[in-house]
Amino acid sequence: MNVKKIILSVIVVVAIVISVLLGVTYYLIVNGRLSDEVGLPIIATKHTPMPIVTDKRGDIAEIQALLSSQQFVRVIVEVKGNEFTVPKGNDDTKLQSEVKRLQNEVLSVLTVDDFQVTNQYSLITFFAGKISKSGLKKLLENPQVKVISMDRPNYIQ
Repeated sequence: MNVKKIILSVIVVVAIVISVLLGVTYYLIVNGRLSDEVGLPIIATKHTPMPIVTDKRGDIAEIQALLSSQQFVRVIVEVKGNEFTVPKGNDDTKLQSEVKRLQNEVLSVLTVDDFQVTNQYSLITFFAGKISKSGLKKLLENPQVKVISMDRPNYIQ
């Protein structure tokens, strides 16, 4: 009976250690302190990474990684809504005007060098476009932005 408890304790400790090591490694990679390229050893880097804002969900780390090698990345941005952005029955007039107002409030601080809009949705507080490093920085600092995600193509299978 004691052997089973000891084995179980060892398994739990090993699982905790592995989880901590994976978490630390992920943090270091995301913040640019380690290289995660396949085939290369993990080494310290000399550049200063863009800050990661942990209260924004989405694909921030992936977007930042892509922006290190290209000027723009396709994203979808969710803006925080309010009581007027919840659909209520058949009258969408107030909903559409409030969604547009909230989207434009966020977009108004971005230049064409920061963000190029490809779609502003009319019934949901999302907009899509191509973002640059400077645009990502501005959106990460904007309290009205809820989520920034990659705009990936979807295929019917």
